[in-house]
Amino acid sequence: MLKMAIVEDYRMRENSRVISLAKTVYDCEKESPYYKTLMEYIDPEAQIRIQRPTANGRLLDNPKLSQKNRYYKELNPWYVPYQCKSGKQGRKSSKAPESPTPNLADEDDVLIFESRFESGNLKKAIQLDKNEYELVLKPDYNTKNYTQWFYFKISNTRKYREYIFHIINFVKPDSQYNDGMMPLVYSTMEAEKSNLGWYRAGYDIAYYQNNQPYCKIFGESQADGKGGSSGQAQGSGGKFTVSNGGFVAANQKEPSALYTLSFKFSLKHDKDDVYVAMCYPYTFTDMLKFTDAVCKQPSSPSIIRRTTLCKTLAGNNLEMLIITNF
Repeated sequence: MLKMAIVEDYRMRENSRVISLAKTVYDCEKESPYYKTLMEYIDPEAQIRIQRPTANGRLLDNPKLSQKNRYYKELNPWYVPYQCKSGKQGRKSSKAPESPTPNLADEDDVLIFESRFESGNLKKAIQLDKNEYELVLKPDYNTKNYTQWFYFKISNTRKYREYIFHIINFVKPDSQYNDGMMPLVYSTMEAEKSNLGWYRAGYDIAYYQNNQPYCKIFGESQADGKGGSSGQAQGSGGKFTVSNGGFVAANQKEPSALYTLSFKFSLKHDKDDVYVAMCYPYTFTDMLKFTDAVCKQPSSPSIIRRTTLCKTLAGNNLEMLIITNF
């Protein structure tokens, strides 16, 4: 009964939202409108130069590998908070030094979101109310409907304040979040203070079907984009759908329904950097460090060989370990 009451409360919130008052505070696929110029938002000098692939001394002209370079040593936050002092208002410059004794009551308390780091996933964040945010995830690469993993950072936090997050574009009809699972949290200040690492947190957690249309979230048309009908392919085992007489992979099909994960949580520190994830992150860099450590063991040369199986779509090496008696 309690779980049903929580879900009903979240649904009432969804139905009563005033969209015109919502404010986008993060969108990793768009340029930030909170800077005067693009050069102020993105520093070209911080861009990491990527060496184009070659074969026999010639550059490979592969359109998949010649996409826009989005790799930078550091990035400015997408949202720049206002700072109000002495009756004056203005956006705080990302390069301006902070006051040694800031007055938190005089500062913009909007959360600053970030996911443009390794294994991070958050497409968009919309502020619905003072402490309530609607979040949209990016689907897995080369799919339109696989959304499960989330991993992002929030900063500009306020201690003991109740925050409400709604992640609105899951596609699974049920989730372990309805059976007691909680999001994973890492507080930078708490880790420095008490050596606490990742921990589960959150309350009033609910996973439920919402009323959000796919086209509203991703800006795409319904169904096949032309108003045509689509249905399950005969004998495909659910792997393909029929659309306009052709076969479309199931991972490219627009989901028939979307689901929301809603939860509340509070933090113990002001101006903390906090990471939120579905599960413990294990990045490509973590894998490389582990592989290096394994291959450096004294007994490794006699039982392990390390090689590259192939290249991933992102151009990374797909490592392969051959384990046997050499």
